[in-house]
Amino acid sequence: MNVVLKQGSVTKEVAHIPLVNRDCIHPKERKVIPFHYLIPTNIPISRGYVSYYLDTHLDIEGGVDRKDVDRLVIQSQESITSIFNAMAQLGFRETADSGKLDQYGQEFAFSPLNNSWDK
Repeated sequence: MNVVLKQGSVTKEVAHIPLVNRDCIHPKERKVIPFHYLIPTNIPISRGYVSYYLDTHLDIEGGVDRKDVDRLVIQSQESITSIFNAMAQLGFRETADSGKLDQYGQEFAFSPLNNSWDK
């Protein structure tokens, strides 16, 4: 997980998933190694300040490209999505800094779509 804070960017490992496969992979051969991992329901969802990456490291003797990084998007649970949808129906939108983390958790900020509320 990568989080952008006022002090800079912080990277935290959410999970370490060791996979042991001692198969021989020949040059130009494609190899698929399936695995399964349940993402915890209490991790922050992906937003502007919070992003996730699947960082793959392979131990290949004499290998040149031993690392691969793929972006993951953690979407909100259905209950949170319904709150976001309700806010949109009430005329609010998420602000650019919505989704940031603090010591209490993940904070979402909304503002009216127009300033008719002020009149």
